[in-house]
Amino acid sequence: MAQTRLERLSELARKNPGDPFASYGLAMEYGRQEQNQEAINTFDGLMQERPDYLPTYFQYGTLLQQMGESSQAEAVFTQGIATAQEQGDQHTRDELSQALEQLREE
Repeated sequence: MAQTRLERLSELARKNPGDPFASYGLAMEYGRQEQNQEAINTFDGLMQERPDYLPTYFQYGTLLQQMGESSQAEAVFTQGIATAQEQGDQHTRDELSQALEQLREE
């Protein structure tokens, strides 16, 4: 029997616990399937284990925003902005700043 995309990503993340992209992909798939609590748990774990992995902040903040969790989304975007600034990643900082500004306008 063929594995589902979620099963493959879950196995990949389990086999590669140090690979942030594996966990990120799993969190994104949970979100795509509207398994929001699983997505949140996976994003939270990724932020704790690899706070330097910048793609997490935009996607996690966006998920929280879509769920109506504005204050949590603001915190994630803000943390991402600071992390991007520390890494000298102006593009990501700007992207997260724009997301935060749009969130505050809602």
